[in-house]
Amino acid sequence: MRRITDILSISLMMVGVASVYSFKEETLSLSRQATELRQGIKKEQILITELKAQWEEYIEPRRIDKIAMQNLELTVPKARHYVDISQIPLRPKSSVLQKAGEADDIASIIDQSLDAQTTSSIPDEQATGAADPIETLLMDLSQ
Repeated sequence: MRRITDILSISLMMVGVASVYSFKEETLSLSRQATELRQGIKKEQILITELKAQWEEYIEPRRIDKIAMQNLELTVPKARHYVDISQIPLRPKSSVLQKAGEADDIASIIDQSLDAQTTSSIPDEQATGAADPIETLLMDLSQ
């Protein structure tokens, strides 16, 4: 009986040692992964810092002005391009708003021109005296 308990306890110790060893390997593996991730994060942070510096360089107003002058051929506005507000003519009072019931000159001109013309892009057979172009084409093809 003693031999059976010795063999059983030795085998339990071996299972315990194997499980402790597997835990150790798993822990070391996770530790390596964590270190790699920290290093990757540090590299990305450095890259982000470099990109921020590069972006600041790209959006610098002096650089943008220089590129705009080279590519757009812009000119600086001269003093004669500006006028005083008193030099701008005011609108005539009659054109500000039409009162209700008054005739609108432009609207009456448009109405007259629409009455004289048809609004269809395809001419009406009765108005032009010509047959439908599709029917004419079909008749020509059938002959």
